[in-house]
Amino acid sequence: MKFNNRFGRFTPWAGGMVLLTACLVLADTSLPVITAIKPTRTNVVVEVEVPTGYREITLEGRARFGRGTWEPRAVVRTDGAGGKITVSLPFAKTLEMLRVKARPRPVLPDNFYSGQTSFNSPAPTDVNTFGGPMVYTSTGTGGIEIRTPTDVDTGSEPREVVESDIWKIRGETLYYFNQNRGLQLVDIRNPDQPALRGTLVMPAVGEQMYVLNDTYAVLLARETCDSGGYQSGRVIVVNVAGAPPSVVVSLPVAGRLQESRLVGTALYVSSSVYRPVSGTTNTLWEYGTMVESFDLADPARPVRRPPLWFAGQSDDVVTATESFLFVANRSRENYQRSVLHVVDISAPDGTMQEYITLQPAGHIKDKFKIYYCNGILTTVAEDWTPTPTNRMRTRLETWRLPDPRSAGPIGVAKLGEVVLGYNESLRATRFDGTRAYVVTFFQIDPLWVVDLSDPTRPRIAGELEVPGWSTYLEPLGERLVAVGWENNRVAVSLFDVADPARPRLFDKLLLGENSSWSEATLDEMAFTVLPQANLIMVPYSGYLSNGYANRVQLIDLLQTNLVMRGVIEHQMQPRRSALYQQRILSISGWELLTVDAADRDHPQVTASLELSWPVSQVWVAGTHLLQLFDRQNYYGWDQANTPALRVSTQADPNTVLNIHKLDPWPVTGATLRDGRLYLLQTPGGWYGWRWYGSPELPVENGINFKLTVLDVSALPAMRVLGVYEGSHGQTAYNQQWEPLWLDNGLLVWVNTQPMPYYYIMPVLWDGPMTMSRFGFWPGPIYGSGGGEMVAFSVGNDDSPIKWVSTVDLNTNGWFGFSRPFAQGNCIFLSFGAQMIPRPIVVPLDYPEGEPVPYAWNIQQKHHLLVVDFEDPVEPVVRPPVNIPGTLIGLSHEGNVVYTQGPHYAADGTSNYRQFVDAGAYDGTQFHLIASLPLPDQAQFALIHEGSLFFLESKYASNQTSTILQAWRLDDNGKWDSWARREFAGYPEKLVRLASWLGVQSQGRISILQPTGTLPTVAETRLDACFSPVLEKADGNPATGWFVPLDAYGVLRLLPLQWNFSGTP
Repeated sequence: MKFNNRFGRFTPWAGGMVLLTACLVLADTSLPVITAIKPTRTNVVVEVEVPTGYREITLEGRARFGRGTWEPRAVVRTDGAGGKITVSLPFAKTLEMLRVKARPRPVLPDNFYSGQTSFNSPAPTDVNTFGGPMVYTSTGTGGIEIRTPTDVDTGSEPREVVESDIWKIRGETLYYFNQNRGLQLVDIRNPDQPALRGTLVMPAVGEQMYVLNDTYAVLLARETCDSGGYQSGRVIVVNVAGAPPSVVVSLPVAGRLQESRLVGTALYVSSSVYRPVSGTTNTLWEYGTMVESFDLADPARPVRRPPLWFAGQSDDVVTATESFLFVANRSRENYQRSVLHVVDISAPDGTMQEYITLQPAGHIKDKFKIYYCNGILTTVAEDWTPTPTNRMRTRLETWRLPDPRSAGPIGVAKLGEVVLGYNESLRATRFDGTRAYVVTFFQIDPLWVVDLSDPTRPRIAGELEVPGWSTYLEPLGERLVAVGWENNRVAVSLFDVADPARPRLFDKLLLGENSSWSEATLDEMAFTVLPQANLIMVPYSGYLSNGYANRVQLIDLLQTNLVMRGVIEHQMQPRRSALYQQRILSISGWELLTVDAADRDHPQVTASLELSWPVSQVWVAGTHLLQLFDRQNYYGWDQANTPALRVSTQADPNTVLNIHKLDPWPVTGATLRDGRLYLLQTPGGWYGWRWYGSPELPVENGINFKLTVLDVSALPAMRVLGVYEGSHGQTAYNQQWEPLWLDNGLLVWVNTQPMPYYYIMPVLWDGPMTMSRFGFWPGPIYGSGGGEMVAFSVGNDDSPIKWVSTVDLNTNGWFGFSRPFAQGNCIFLSFGAQMIPRPIVVPLDYPEGEPVPYAWNIQQKHHLLVVDFEDPVEPVVRPPVNIPGTLIGLSHEGNVVYTQGPHYAADGTSNYRQFVDAGAYDGTQFHLIASLPLPDQAQFALIHEGSLFFLESKYASNQTSTILQAWRLDDNGKWDSWARREFAGYPEKLVRLASWLGVQSQGRISILQPTGTLPTVAETRLDACFSPVLEKADGNPATGWFVPLDAYGVLRLLPLQWNFSGTP
């Protein structure tokens, strides 16, 4: 390419408020020369003498001498014969110089520039989404008490009944099945120095477990993330004697895991299953509960026993004694009634026998509604049976249920019942000896005391009405402790039940300020009641006047009252707490805290062990892994946790070698280059307002943009090289700034996250405006924001970052900016622009009460925008160019531009089928080359390495699969399909990963080489319910790929054995 930029004389021309200056070249006839500039009334006519051999001539302009970026003004293509060409240009806005450039041939084939350059827009529509204008006129233990009946000779030692939980303290080890990471073993020999002994990495598969002994534990895990009965699970036996723990055996379980009990050495597991009805040919399906049992007498060699099947909609209601397993599910004939299946589990080896099926009078809502003691079964159900008054009520029933091991002839029979709580919903229930405590609720909370001393005649002994309701009751002899709700706050209550005829409320405490929530209201194992220590510990979360709290409340449990003491603050929702030695151990998904509560008003944290942390983005750096937590999606419930960068080895991502904590602002952009990590932080909140309940993110002195440069060239060491603070763009919630590196070394941050806004436009009445006829239409949400660029130069350690310039594209009403793309020293992006034609005027005598027609029919068009940073201090925004859709990528060094969107007819109508359009961009126009209609089920179209890739979902033979298609433009400007791959499951994600492609389909992630047959480089199954942040992954075939999992850490994909020739 040749061009001449020698300067000649100025020719100023003044007309109105516009000046233009031209540069005339009067020498070197081998080059194109501007020979004349002739201003007309509206334009400037430029004459150029072109020698033979040049077929593409470009006129460029810039505003000043010696600096600034040359901007294309017009492009002319010829047959190369030479001669004079004439170009008409619109007046420039400022004093301007012109130059001419020429090429012997265009960058692209001639036919690429012959296509359509103007594209239709959607027909004007009524965009009022609010249904018309706003016109104003002037007018624990599952309720089971474990007892061996005295009239039964079991012939063996009583078997302990154990319910699963998320943690267990045994000896000097804390076992924690952490949903965020997996099974974690913590050494607590010295509770003030807890140490993580090992982790069995298994995030997001479950959290319920049993610790059998010092060698074995059993985990209950989901195997898939499907819903309902399509799920499957596993019973996993783990060796916990070693470090780290390891899987011994894994046993599949059908359906969605619901409940379980460990009785002696037999494990019983219930699951919800959807399966074909027995005896049919897959045409009739049914829901039901599958009960499976496993003999764990030798945990390393578990024995599966024959399962039992109970048809009917499943409930999570299971409880057990050493002789019976009780399973309640919904009646197939009446959904409001439960069917109670009683299973004989008296055989110690886990063998089960169906014993009897009972039909209580209503719905058994939870495990505490079933009670078995001394051969008597008691059930409490919510009865919706229609009556003349059609009132809901609670029905307590008693049944004679002989122990299956007894030899007596007495059979099963209903003994008695009592009805209570008319027109009130059934809440908490608890049994204690010959008493039942039942809570119902409508507007107040009646606590009922029921006397069960005569099973044939159960009777209401007493009743107490209190505000709110209880979700769990803990009997303490003549007292009763309860947790529940009152006025949107967690409530802890203490009742006097010494006289069952006159129960009374001793005391009640409400936790939090405006509102609060506690896991203890759903799972009693989170509610710690320690009578010997006169202590209650309740985890709760809630909004306070100064933010959001995650804490454990300490409460003194005295004889007749409760006393609110201090709190243990957590970074996120606490799950469990316990006394251990002279300390309190309090655990959340992120941390284990050791607390000295000798002064309960001021508990002191003596140790904090990090158990997990969220990972938002990763980078492979030598043998290390950089893990960034950006804090973008954690407002409200992680008050103390700030963004942080952690360093680990690639071999062990769950062990942190170093950590650098940042200020509280979310990290909204990050990039790694040449051993330096650039981290951009901006505050959150709509229009600068703080997100309700989130920690304060102060904006001081107008600063809303903080860029930190970290030296990460000598990991695990890190050091701050420099920090830039400034004010750029709008302070908007959930901002995203994409870093782009240009050829001149410039780092440009582009705000890609729009900030929604409403617009309001008046109703136009044909006459004078009066208050009685005032009105307006509230418009829909459009995306403003985005389109802001902040450029920095990077330097040495003494001056690592320096602001150079800022470009704001929001000043012309442009919106809907696309993802930006860098090419050379230019940034490409598209936007939408609104065109408002002449409005509809509403007649003044328009009938009252009739819908007013929408006046402002807004049309929208897509445009391509290029920002040229050749001169970083004075970047140039080229005039917008009409394009058919949203920009999705570039190829041919930015000379071919790709868009996606529907096509519109001249009248603005469309069938809304998606097209990918390729066009030649010459700096002044987009020339359509070819259009590719996408399949109806196509998703995630992107341009990578000069090719178009997209995923298509395909459904056949009751199976969904994902098709990856690869297309590219051939030399004739035609779309060519060059590769196709099929994956199991529905499509979820397609992303670029440096030179590779990442594909996520149902239950699988694959890394592909984008050549040949699209061979797989690395792959893994996804056996858990998490959402990988695949677009923020990093890796290569030598190290494998590391995928951030947000709360669940990092997933590693090991490379397959392949020869880099395109064959796996």
